[in-house]
Amino acid sequence: YITDKDAITFLQRVASKMLAPGGTIVVKENVSKKSTGSYFDDEGGELWCGQKQQGKQKPMSVLRTAKHYVSLFQEAGLQVVMRRRHFFSDDEMPMVLFALSFPSRAEQVRAAADFARQQREAMLKRK
Repeated sequence: YITDKDAITFLQRVASKMLAPGGTIVVKENVSKKSTGSYFDDEGGELWCGQKQQGKQKPMSVLRTAKHYVSLFQEAGLQVVMRRRHFFSDDEMPMVLFALSFPSRAEQVRAAADFARQQREAMLKRK
């Protein structure tokens, strides 16, 4: 699994060296439910408890909450400009698509979204 520190370093590197001016980074991740919180899985997909259990010595994957991801993105200097959550079934974890940008780009996207909303509202009032 990738640690929080490694995720932040990776996002900073991508944003500073690969992201075109005005560009967007898209991240798709399965997220844990808010009630469960972030947690680690072992090799069998079971909750890892931080101790040796029948030969299982370290976690194999991590599942973070959407809030946890947002804090990682912010720490990397990025801003969430769009977030879409998808549920496939009650048995599966939700998936979230994040669109990330530098704050200046985020402000532009928000302004454009506000303008579009105002235009839609004006058209609806005319009908």
